[in-house]
Amino acid sequence: MLISIIFGYADDTQMYISMPATDIPSTVPHLVQCIDDVSELMARNRSKMNTEKTQLIWLGTSQQLRKVSVTELTLPSGLIQFVNSVTNLGLHIDSELTMLPHIDSVCRTGFFQLRQLRTVRGSLTTECAQTMVHSLISSRVDYCNSLLFGISAERIKLSDCSPFRMQRRVWCQEHANLTASRLYCRTCHGYL
Repeated sequence: MLISIIFGYADDTQMYISMPATDIPSTVPHLVQCIDDVSELMARNRSKMNTEKTQLIWLGTSQQLRKVSVTELTLPSGLIQFVNSVTNLGLHIDSELTMLPHIDSVCRTGFFQLRQLRTVRGSLTTECAQTMVHSLISSRVDYCNSLLFGISAERIKLSDCSPFRMQRRVWCQEHANLTASRLYCRTCHGYL
């Protein structure tokens, strides 16, 4: 039995079809028909499906994914390849739902923002630096973090790529700068 669910957002349409891995070759025509129906519905509403931006992904365990032989769909509007990772409302999802692409993305953007903050750190007060870290880094860490529940720390290696460590590094650097400036003031002007 196939279950088809379609979600529509402002400029994003998502379709989910549940099927056993062994039934995939026989259900591909149903999948193509569903995509054609969505495309036809969009055309009736003066919209068009962009096949260049259309992403298809198989979700399942590694054992189930090994049974999948279909790697592309041929639609009237073009050929679409299945991919191993997709982006859905800012969340990066991989075929086995390990969340590793999302974690890598959060770490990459967090470290980028931290490097950008480092260039202006001397011009910011402690409170302003903490606000910047919270707004630029913590918000990205917090976004969709409930989906990471149950993933082991060994699997995602948080010790190698922890945005929380980035925050601590900024605060430790600020504390070191503040301590150094207090020591400088003490040596030049006596104790404050």
